[in-house]
Amino acid sequence: MTHRLGSPVLLVVFMSMLLTGCVTVGPRGFGMLLLLLIIDLIVIRDVARTSHTPTAKAVWILIVLQWPILGIALYFWLGRNKED
Repeated sequence: MTHRLGSPVLLVVFMSMLLTGCVTVGPRGFGMLLLLLIIDLIVIRDVARTSHTPTAKAVWILIVLQWPILGIALYFWLGRNKED
């Protein structure tokens, strides 16, 4: 089964970052947003490819989208399977 990340996912990621205060005004804010967006997409792709249950995958994706910096750190520290 192939997973495609479409524009709705990007919109959710952007809105999550906007609402959590990760987006600031100015060129540095845009660069930070772009960096977090790229890392979020990498983590979401990694979550989709793991052997976690669909519920666990959904929870990890929501955590990463809601708290971008903390969610990414928590996923790589706690959520990643060593055998994947």
